[in-house]
Amino acid sequence: MHIAIVDDSPDDRLLLMRILSKAGYSTLQLHDSGEAFLQTLGLTPTDTASIAPFNPPHTSLPDIIFMDVMMPDMDGLSVLRQLKANPPTQNIPVIMVTGNDRPRDLAHAFEEGATDYITKPIRRVELLARLRSIIKLERAMQQVRSSEKRLRDLTASLGEGLLSVDNAQRIIFLNPAGEKLLEYSESALHLTTLNEQLIPHTCGSLHDQQSADHMLAALRGETEQISGETLFRTRTGKLIPISFNAAPILDGHFLSGGVLSFRDIRDQREKEERLKLAAKIFNHSQEGLVVLDAERIIVDVNPAFSYITGYTREEVIGRSPELLRSQRHDAAFYQSIWQQAENQGNWQGEIWRRRKNGEEFPEWLSLSIIRGENQQISHYIGLFSDITTRKIAEEKLKHQAHHDPLTGLPNRSLLEDRLQQAVSKARRYEGKIAVLYIDLDHFKPVNDNYGHEAGDAVLREISARIRYELRQSDTAARVGGDEFVAVLTEIREEHLVMGVAQKLIHAIQKPVNFGNESFQVGCSIGISLYPIHGNSITKLLKSADTAMYRAKQEGRNRFCVATLDKETQNP
Repeated sequence: MHIAIVDDSPDDRLLLMRILSKAGYSTLQLHDSGEAFLQTLGLTPTDTASIAPFNPPHTSLPDIIFMDVMMPDMDGLSVLRQLKANPPTQNIPVIMVTGNDRPRDLAHAFEEGATDYITKPIRRVELLARLRSIIKLERAMQQVRSSEKRLRDLTASLGEGLLSVDNAQRIIFLNPAGEKLLEYSESALHLTTLNEQLIPHTCGSLHDQQSADHMLAALRGETEQISGETLFRTRTGKLIPISFNAAPILDGHFLSGGVLSFRDIRDQREKEERLKLAAKIFNHSQEGLVVLDAERIIVDVNPAFSYITGYTREEVIGRSPELLRSQRHDAAFYQSIWQQAENQGNWQGEIWRRRKNGEEFPEWLSLSIIRGENQQISHYIGLFSDITTRKIAEEKLKHQAHHDPLTGLPNRSLLEDRLQQAVSKARRYEGKIAVLYIDLDHFKPVNDNYGHEAGDAVLREISARIRYELRQSDTAARVGGDEFVAVLTEIREEHLVMGVAQKLIHAIQKPVNFGNESFQVGCSIGISLYPIHGNSITKLLKSADTAMYRAKQEGRNRFCVATLDKETQNP
């Protein structure tokens, strides 16, 4: 036990030393002034209550200090103030030695941190009794501090926040994890309440507010231990969701405080929100969703799947997606889809499916692969949409792009494409084709005298007649205002072409009725033959066009056949 005696009176120092030595306290330090004592402790004497610079002393710090109150250079209370202001010395018990036992002065000493006092003249029995009491108390306090240190060391390693409150609900302890989460130091929250510092009262859900009320009730001892989730407000004003466990601390039947453990559940709540959002997307998506396991068995579908296919969820769970197969794709096609998805992680494209009622429909399918931690396939996710309406629109646009809007016949673009195909096929199989260039006669007066509606009616009727006189494999196209082209394929005899031309002339010159009016138009036709008059579509069309003008020059309502050196007119 190291005891320091600080007194400017040699007699008092000697008396204290003798009493303590006889009582068995042999390790003594004697100091004749407060300044000298502070210097031996590594403290720089100051005349204020601020913390003085501390330099570790060469000798051990004393366990107990006897301090004279009245000293000339620096009084005992000033020295006491310095000791209590510095962490290394603030817990050392200090017994004030005074010749003044006035209550006000003694109260002042205790306010500055004195542990006890003895009055002069010094009485041996009283001194030793007080010393033994202080030693006993100090040992108990050391045990408390040691226990508190062990508790702090233990709670410092916890990943969860931990705080305790006294019976007035004031915070008296906060571990490092709690400091980090709440952005408060323990000292900043010391003796404040949870309700005023950490619990928001105008934010969060009703459930969060009710959980906070239940937590506070448990810490007040109104309920037993309780767990839940609520919101805490940090020092910077952030609201963080926490899960907690709150319990009262009882001393018999009396409440001595409460303990609260808590942890940040932001990641957990974000995951829950993502799951809720994913569920909403799954259930409310207008696109069909199907989930397959690693064995390609259906484990879940969304409502849009049922709406598109006609199958209920219960009807498809546990079954293979092959129940949706159409007859438009073979086994190799489906195998290529699975293989590409597994090799590249996904596949997407157009595919035909079959509804429950047997109807086949086109869908756009995106197939994705989900792999587990071992990189083995765990699930397949299919996202698809019915593209029937889109396909119809595409076909309509395609038709509009390649057909005359008035007559519905192929336009020049589609004519050239089909004529090129016919030429290529005829070249490959040494076949023959014929091109008939048809120009209407006496059509302009109909437009001029009766208007475009009458003219359009005549063109539609003439188009229908031309189409009627041709075979299904032949092509009739409108290439100008009153100009048409017919392509005849797989010609065996040339005279058959002349017969078709004559039938067209007779069909076209029949009257066309429009309201109360009746119109009669005719036509001139030029004919070219592959390969006689050309081996390209440009040459064939030009030769037929030239022959058509010759027919007009020869009197109209007739046809002419192109030749290499002249046109041959029918009688």
